Order: sequence, then C-alpha cells, then structure tokens
Amino acid sequence: LVDLTEFINGVELTQLSEDAQTLIDDMNTQVDRLRPETENNLPDVIAQTVSELNLEKQARVDIEKGVFDLSANYTNWRQEYE
Repeated sequence: LVDLTEFINGVELTQLSEDAQTLIDDMNTQVDRLRPETENNLPDVIAQTVSELNLEKQARVDIEKGVFDLSANYTNWRQEYE
C-alpha cells in the first residue's frame, strides 16, 4: 500500500485540470449548503418548502370547502324552488 497523503496535500487546486477544479468547487458548494449559517442552506430550504406545501394544502382545502358549500347552497335553493 502507498500513502499518497503527503503528495495530495501538497497539490494546489490550480495544478488540477479544469474539470477537477470544477468538481471540487461543486462539492465545496454542496457541503457549504449543509451549514446552518450559509444562505439558502438545505435545512432551511427544506423547512420553507414544507411550510409552503402546508399553505398550499390549506388553500386547496379552503377552496374545496367553498365549492362544497356552494354546491350545498345551490341544492338547498333548488329544492326550495321546486
């Protein structure tokens, strides 16, 4: 087995290919998004998305209830009319 740690730790980012630099930058960005102090971090984005989904669900329930109430009122009116 060969320990390449000393060689790898001595390599500057600029010595790597452009693709490798891009990959490392992307990995750093993704790791940063896990940190709570980072703007748009993943835990906050997930919490916000769940909150928005709950609001959308409540709005849908409110619309469904409104349609149901309207239908019931129309049915009652029609029965009275007949």
